[in-house]
Amino acid sequence: MLFLAASLGLAIALPCQQQAALEHPAWAKVKQSVLKIDGIGQVSGLGILIDGNGNFLIHRSAIMAQPILGRVNESEAVVLTLVAIDEQTQLALLHAENWLSKGRTGVRVALNTVAGSSLIAATAQGPVRGEFVSDQKVGQMRPSLRYAPLSEIRLESNLGKVGGALVFDNDGALVGLLGATLTTDADARTAGSGGGPDVATKSDALASSKKLEEKLFGPQGMTVAYSLGPSVLKRVVDGFLSQDHKVKHPNIGLFFKDAAQPGALVEAVMKDSPSEQSGPRIGDLIVEFNGEPVRGPVDLAVKLFKRNTGDVLTVKYLRNGEERVASIKVGIQAVSD
Repeated sequence: MLFLAASLGLAIALPCQQQAALEHPAWAKVKQSVLKIDGIGQVSGLGILIDGNGNFLIHRSAIMAQPILGRVNESEAVVLTLVAIDEQTQLALLHAENWLSKGRTGVRVALNTVAGSSLIAATAQGPVRGEFVSDQKVGQMRPSLRYAPLSEIRLESNLGKVGGALVFDNDGALVGLLGATLTTDADARTAGSGGGPDVATKSDALASSKKLEEKLFGPQGMTVAYSLGPSVLKRVVDGFLSQDHKVKHPNIGLFFKDAAQPGALVEAVMKDSPSEQSGPRIGDLIVEFNGEPVRGPVDLAVKLFKRNTGDVLTVKYLRNGEERVASIKVGIQAVSD
């Protein structure tokens, strides 16, 4: 049985292990822009330079202590300041103090990834090859519990835990930051047991060593992992690089739940929201969104999260069996300062 082992955006640090250098044109383009955050004796997470001014995108879980210390170009030490956190996606913006760009201009976010196209992923162990599978997956972000579109990516790796890995297309454009991976239930039991018994036997150590050797050498297996969809990732990058460093996520002020029939049943309408001004009311059933049928509340939530603030939406809904249509202008999700 396979299941989603980690919440979206969870950065998992792994012990550094020797891995043969991967010769890949995309890696040659981006490796100087990759930031490694120094944890306690290991890499706690990876970040990526998103402009020439020393601003890096990273998952907040990689930030273990203050001051934040890291390395670029493998050995170039940098001290970083936390500038902003996007609570919806748990991504963070760091700025390198006294940054000299040295010709680095950062990376752009790729939006037109096609299923089957090859990718390169930067992990704590080094770069690995991968493949883009689909951008039609759905996941729930923590702690916001908001549903969001996900990209599914397969990596040529047996290491399994690749949360926080940076994924690039063949042109060196950022496709995503890996969050959750699929794993077997046996792996999950091990992960949740605190690492096994307190005392390991010699045979245990030999078996563990052999398993590690099998993972690092010879033909590699595949790891299935997930990232925020490119359109959401671009929204985060654009927000972080704006003057106020805030991400403008879409909001129409509706809460909805499952219904006995296809659609999303309106449960609450926020005061002074776009929907309160012109839209469905509590008890209405939303059945169509911009000409597309609404299968349920998760389907509607993902459709909304893909939109941009300022978009005008056409929503069809039923009230006491009567069909109605409303135009709603997308607002901005409220954020705390």
